[in-house]
Amino acid sequence: MSRFCSRAVPACLVGCVVAAVASQLLLFVPQLVAAPPPAKKTPPNPTTAALDKAAALRKEGKPEEALEVLRVATRDVKKRRGVGHAELLPIYDAAGEILVETDPRAKAESLYRKSIVIRERLRKERRLPDEAALGRTWYLLARVQLAAAKVEDALESATKAVRILDVARGPTHDETLAAWDVAARAVATCEDLLGPDDPASRRAREGFSSLNEACGRFAEAIESRRTMLAALEKRHGPDSPESIEEVTRLNRLLLDSGRAGEAIAAQERLAAGESNEREAAEARLAALRLLADLHLAAEQFTAATDACERALAVSESLHARGDPEIRLDRIAAIAIEARRGRGPDPSVIADVVAGPEEEKIVPALVQALARAAAVLLERGDVEDARVFALRAIDCEGAWKGIPVTARFEHRLLLGRSLLALKNPEAKDVLGTAAAEARSTLGPGAALTSLLELALAECEPGEDDDGNPLPDLAVTTVQRILERGLPRRDFAQELDIARGLAAVVARTASLQGNANDPPPATLWDAWIASRARQFGEEHRVTATAKLLAGGTRLAARDPKAALPLLRAGAATLEKRLGNDHPDVGGALLLVGLCERAAGDDAAERSLERALSIWTKVAGDDNAAAAAAAHALAMTKVAAGRTVEAIPLLERVQAAYQKYGQNDAWRTAEVIVPLAVAYLERKDKERALAVAVAAAKLDCWQPRGLHASDLEQRALTLASLAGVLRSVGEEDAGTDAQRRARGLATRLDNPRPVLAEVDRRATGTN
Repeated sequence: MSRFCSRAVPACLVGCVVAAVASQLLLFVPQLVAAPPPAKKTPPNPTTAALDKAAALRKEGKPEEALEVLRVATRDVKKRRGVGHAELLPIYDAAGEILVETDPRAKAESLYRKSIVIRERLRKERRLPDEAALGRTWYLLARVQLAAAKVEDALESATKAVRILDVARGPTHDETLAAWDVAARAVATCEDLLGPDDPASRRAREGFSSLNEACGRFAEAIESRRTMLAALEKRHGPDSPESIEEVTRLNRLLLDSGRAGEAIAAQERLAAGESNEREAAEARLAALRLLADLHLAAEQFTAATDACERALAVSESLHARGDPEIRLDRIAAIAIEARRGRGPDPSVIADVVAGPEEEKIVPALVQALARAAAVLLERGDVEDARVFALRAIDCEGAWKGIPVTARFEHRLLLGRSLLALKNPEAKDVLGTAAAEARSTLGPGAALTSLLELALAECEPGEDDDGNPLPDLAVTTVQRILERGLPRRDFAQELDIARGLAAVVARTASLQGNANDPPPATLWDAWIASRARQFGEEHRVTATAKLLAGGTRLAARDPKAALPLLRAGAATLEKRLGNDHPDVGGALLLVGLCERAAGDDAAERSLERALSIWTKVAGDDNAAAAAAAHALAMTKVAAGRTVEAIPLLERVQAAYQKYGQNDAWRTAEVIVPLAVAYLERKDKERALAVAVAAAKLDCWQPRGLHASDLEQRALTLASLAGVLRSVGEEDAGTDAQRRARGLATRLDNPRPVLAEVDRRATGTN
């Protein structure tokens, strides 16, 4: 028994220990063994309950009782949360709607103003969850003020509502359009009550016009300004200073909206005159400068040059030699020539902008420097463009009252120059400017978008180990598309389009081959965005289709490109007329695409493009030369080589006239010309041209993609065949050897090598 007890005691102890441990576990971690406690019920929100009750009473036709419920709820929120708390906003909104219906407008206006104060404070503190609610409150306030005949107050409130809703909801949203309607009715009411000539009516119409212009509603802004002009001419006469000032504003608006042609006749009248009095001469100078810009925008180069020369003559009569005002007019003349493909040497521009930099002449000097930088950058003289952009930035500090947009434009010029030079400083310049533009101009401004696109191009496509990085350029464009592209800056639309084209090209190169088709969704989203904002038949939408189609054509996908290009060209022709240079550019793309797709219509499209550009810009214009070259090569491809000789000779002369120094582009012209001379049995000319082609520095290329490498190898093989045919056996053999060397760099060289040998033996 004792032995049994001696064994039993430890067992009991063990049982006690286990029980004790278990009890401790139950004390410290009850959730492991016990059922979860019942969830506590959240007490109902008294504000929500009050809103529901008020809505029910309003539905039953008891507005006074609903208002009393809301008054009690207001006192409760103020007691619990404090005066000015955001929880008051839905109560004020509900009460305001009831008060508007029951007609005590003063009380409704007071409530809306209280709501605006709270929402504006929350927005300033970056705690406003829905900015559209602020815009809607301004709209409701404007509606109440208009009903109370407070017309000027209503217009001011509606203007604020439009500016907020246009960004928060979009330009075509019902709430945005309703705010526009209140603003328009306020202006009309003011003019009905006071007459269109009253100063208050003119202020209202001016504010409404500026609002339309700021939101990119150019058609409405133009009509509004024409209404103002008619009233001014009726009151003061067409030649009064007030009327002339309004004509100038209207014409600048037409220029910004891409309708320069409509303004030219009226501007010609303002630019006429012979008075030498200083005030009259200065007015004529300003009118001539705007006239030159209008002609240039309409691609009427001869008329633009004439207006610019007249402006320069007036400028020289008003200012001393070397004054920046004179330099500005000389730079304008250079810009016109550059658009025609006849850009001068950078040293000429340097001579023009050189001179004193006194404070009184700084604005003109800065504008001249910036324009020079833009001309040089477009021509490809990026180092000189960088120098002039830096000079503009250095001088702008002395320009008191410089427009904020000018600062961003100068840094964009500098950043693009540095980017083209592959200078790492580009990222810092563009990054700082983009951040400032977002803060100052807003995320939807054209300049902000342009800076962001340029900045995105600074990002590397791969990390140090060669792994692909998320493409900032693509995400930047997607973000721009999500918030809507700028509607105000029509003049910068093409720049934005070019930026997008660069992004798509970059995306294609990151896929491993720049000729691979780029992601269609980016282009499709962009075209859809422009169609939503401007309409399917607008010039902007047509431009989007043309650039999208051009990118697909460059990616060797003519079947996908052709519908887009034809649709864009048809829209431009409908909107701009048969002889507009933009139509010529579109037809050039259509013709190239038709040729690539094997469509017989290519020759007709290219003939029309050449005719348009010859008419508006002359034989030696760069675009006319491109059209002539495309048409010539179409004839060559059709086996009518001799017919191509006049066209090729024209292109060669144009290149020599305006300093074309791209060896490969020259070779693309003179090698077919040598073949054509040989076919015409003109061996002497064929020899001279072939020898010149063989000396060009373009036959040892680096870093070319497969299709470009193949094209260069075949062109060199054709040159080898011409050289052999005119008795230059050694030179022909050398050219054939080099052509074969280019072909061997291809992944599948065998078929190309066979074609090289066929052409090089003179059997082409």
